[in-house]
Amino acid sequence: MSSKTHSPKQIERAHWWLAKAIDTLAEAKLLLPSGQTRLGARNRLYYSAHHTARALLELIGNHSKTHKAIVSQFGLEWVRKRDFPAIYGRLLNDLFDDRNKADYGEYVPTFQGGVERIVDHVEKFIKRARREIPPVSTAKTLSLLVES
Repeated sequence: MSSKTHSPKQIERAHWWLAKAIDTLAEAKLLLPSGQTRLGARNRLYYSAHHTARALLELIGNHSKTHKAIVSQFGLEWVRKRDFPAIYGRLLNDLFDDRNKADYGEYVPTFQGGVERIVDHVEKFIKRARREIPPVSTAKTLSLLVES
């Protein structure tokens, strides 16, 4: 996508959310060696995917706020309308469902062994999203990281 179709504010907000996604992914990676993969790392992976989807939505001026709306709108706006790889829509949906079950239900998921694979998928999701978001200056990128 060309930056001409996005306002500077949309691009800035997209980068801000992407910076949060990267930070949250780093948190998940810190939790993995501690053995906190059942809930902590998986929760952070969900939020990393959530922030990545929100970055892409903000890029097109979609300011969905609820988790359910972000999952739904990402599927509609990016996977269906823009041919973004469907694997990332499924990833976001699966992580959303598991996080809801783990946080609000009686379900205590067993995530040992599969978390490293999910980390890889979330990293690829962020990398793919970066290709859609027009660049900003290095100074602006650094300021976004400091602000978040």
